[in-house]
Amino acid sequence: MLTKFWDKIGEGLSARWLEYLFSPALLFWGGGLLLAVFFCIGFAPAWDWLSSRDLPTQTALLLAGVGLLFLSSKLMEQVRFPMLRLLEGYWRPPLAWLAAPLRRWQWRRIQKGRER
Repeated sequence: MLTKFWDKIGEGLSARWLEYLFSPALLFWGGGLLLAVFFCIGFAPAWDWLSSRDLPTQTALLLAGVGLLFLSSKLMEQVRFPMLRLLEGYWRPPLAWLAAPLRRWQWRRIQKGRER
């Protein structure tokens, strides 16, 4: 009975970890790391440096990478909807004073486009 409980807990956690690991954060950080290594260092020296480290250091680097993916994924989860609302034009009071002039500027652009 208890083993079934732990199996279900493990399945749920593994699904959540896979969701966090294979997220847009992986594409962002992995792509950025690959570009930095390719243009700044080169793959062969970077691979030689990584393979020359001992197992605890490699494990720590792997765990740090997974932690970075997890934290940036959680951060984007928290910031996604407020940023979307900001980009849609629903501005909060510190930036509300800027909304009216930008709306007028956009309205003038629309009117000029219609006149053309």
